Amino acid sequence: MNDVLAAMDAMRASLAESLEARWAAERGQREQVASLAHDLKTPLTVLRANADFVAEELEDEKDADLAAAARDIAGGVERLDGYVRLLIEASRGSGGAERAPMRPAELCEQVLAEAAQIARARGVTLDAATGPAVAGAPEAPLDRTTLARAAANLMANAAEHARSRVAVSCDVAGGHLVIEVSDDGPGFSPAALERGCERLFTDDSSRSSLDGGRHYGLGLHAASEAASAHGGSVSLANSPSGGAVATIAVPLRGA
Repeated sequence: MNDVLAAMDAMRASLAESLEARWAAERGQREQVASLAHDLKTPLTVLRANADFVAEELEDEKDADLAAAARDIAGGVERLDGYVRLLIEASRGSGGAERAPMRPAELCEQVLAEAAQIARARGVTLDAATGPAVAGAPEAPLDRTTLARAAANLMANAAEHARSRVAVSCDVAGGHLVIEVSDDGPGFSPAALERGCERLFTDDSSRSSLDGGRHYGLGLHAASEAASAHGGSVSLANSPSGGAVATIAVPLRGA
């Protein structure tokens, strides 16, 4: 009888462990799908705003502006296609981080290019800068897609809350790639400073977007998860001169 009871107890423990592992996997999959779906907002915003811009400017025939808008649309479509692909892979339980050796300068170039698209779409001024250490930084294993998406989330968040200006900078310091995004909006509330990167946390009482759009509490969380997957983090702060500052810092292993 004791042997039977012991076997049943072992079976119970094994079953509980299996169910917990399955529940954790399903929860992670749902969170990934939700985060990727949220990320569709940014390229869709770029597409919509630039399509309107092209329509308005067609009569004036400003070739340079039309060409820039067309490039933004093409870039947005490409990003949207990539997000949809990842969304499909995530829904099937496949996919994930794909790190590959790359130069930080390449990632920074993409981050600043996408930041410019978002700034034009939102109608805010962008101050972009790259630190001198970036050019000479050696290759490091990075997931270009997730880190660029994380930076785009911070940029979209800043552009939504900025009064007129957003600043984005990329640098390499202390063996870390540092991407900083700041705006001249109302800044983070004390609650947002503490919990802003938590999933589904929203605090629109202190930071209202320019278009009054609804927030789902996924952008900063997704950025934080991407940084964490690289052994890094996202930090939130308020600038002494006003406005919010969000910083991604990931270690460059082997740098």
